[in-house]
Amino acid sequence: MDHIAVVDRENEKESLKLMEVMNRVLGKKRELKAAVPDTVVEFKATLKATLKWYHVSDAEGKLVAREVTRQPLTEDLLNHEDCYIRDQGGLKICAWKGKNDNAREWKGALSQALNFIKAK
Repeated sequence: MDHIAVVDRENEKESLKLMEVMNRVLGKKRELKAAVPDTVVEFKATLKATLKWYHVSDAEGKLVAREVTRQPLTEDLLNHEDCYIRDQGGLKICAWKGKNDNAREWKGALSQALNFIKAK
């Protein structure tokens, strides 16, 4: 065949010759089995259970990262003077920068996030 042809599923009967060629090459269409739900729902529940937020601050004179909450994190828990690390069970690590934090805390949060990644 030296051309491309398209068979629209809604109009298969209008393309009988093409359907014959496809059936010869690919075999007859089989019935699809019913969809089986995967474990995404369970996985999401597990992910939420392992989600942790760490507050990174140098307010005490040294840089400290402390777990502040698991799930959910609400905006009232965030201090825009500091940074936070979100650990998604080792699958993903994110650093959040407060709009008024200092460079030392931000660098410390990134460093701590890298340490979390290495530890996981």
